[in-house]
Amino acid sequence: MVAVLSDSEAARRGREAGHVIESSLIDINSASLNELDSLPGIGPALAQAIFQARPFDSVEALARVHGIGRKTIERLRPLIQAIQVQADPGQGLNHSSR
Repeated sequence: MVAVLSDSEAARRGREAGHVIESSLIDINSASLNELDSLPGIGPALAQAIFQARPFDSVEALARVHGIGRKTIERLRPLIQAIQVQADPGQGLNHSSR
């Protein structure tokens, strides 16, 4: 028997085992409106507000979006990440994750 886990379940189990599974996390800086809307507790209006408030330097920075508080951030934390794309003269683009 093979169990198929959702991305959020796989991420939760990975964290419980002490692993970070970044590839299964939704990047709030590059996610589509549909991806943001699919997050628990985030509907079309909040997805649009997140989209318009980008970029975020951390998951905690979501607190600056009206309608998102500490409880929402904590509920979303296992599902999201904030990857920054920074221009570095002479090196092209650098990706960093926080």
